[in-house]
Amino acid sequence: MFALLALVLMALAVAAVVSVTAFVFRMAFWLVFLPFRLLFGLLIVPFWIARTLLKVVFGALLLPVFLVVGGLLAVAALIATIVAVLSPLLPLLIVGFLIWVVVRSFSRRSTAIAA
Repeated sequence: MFALLALVLMALAVAAVVSVTAFVFRMAFWLVFLPFRLLFGLLIVPFWIARTLLKVVFGALLLPVFLVVGGLLAVAALIATIVAVLSPLLPLLIVGFLIWVVVRSFSRRSTAIAA
């Protein structure tokens, strides 16, 4: 039992040493390449500004188009919803219309009273 505990502690010690070594190498590489990162970062800033401006301009140009198309799609969806809800009621509407026609044809028409 103590041998297993000793093996686990040794493995943890080795993992700690490897982790610290990797961290030191990472920091060393990070410090060595920091000037290059800063230089390339400064070189990329104008391209980032141009990209952002192009996105804003195209967004401002296309926003009205998207709003109109979105409005038309919303109206089409509303019409489709109304048709989908009312289409199952169409047979009842036809039967009601036929009953109305039959009742109207058999009922007397009111006559206008001349004064």
